[in-house]
Amino acid sequence: MGMGERLRRLERVFSRRPVYFVTASTHARRGILARAEVHAAMMEFAREGPDRGAWLGAFVLMPDHFHRFVVLNGERQSLPGWMKSFKNAISKVLRSAGEPAPHWQK
Repeated sequence: MGMGERLRRLERVFSRRPVYFVTASTHARRGILARAEVHAAMMEFAREGPDRGAWLGAFVLMPDHFHRFVVLNGERQSLPGWMKSFKNAISKVLRSAGEPAPHWQK
């Protein structure tokens, strides 16, 4: 895989409840995530997860990206839908802190 190519998801997953390892980077790798408010929002999102069909596990929060384990109830939540919701929740915090958009790398 060359530089600049995006990773692709597997076409088929042979498990009812796979554990996903997700990563997202900030736009232009800006170091905007290293703040207490972002950490608090990540923890709150995790606490509310089971109500939305998502169970969040261990994570690493770096200034310009994060890694997280997540299990989804595929009947209630898709991985792309979960990622969009998660990024929106963190972007809301970043906007409140005065960080201009865009926040996330495509």
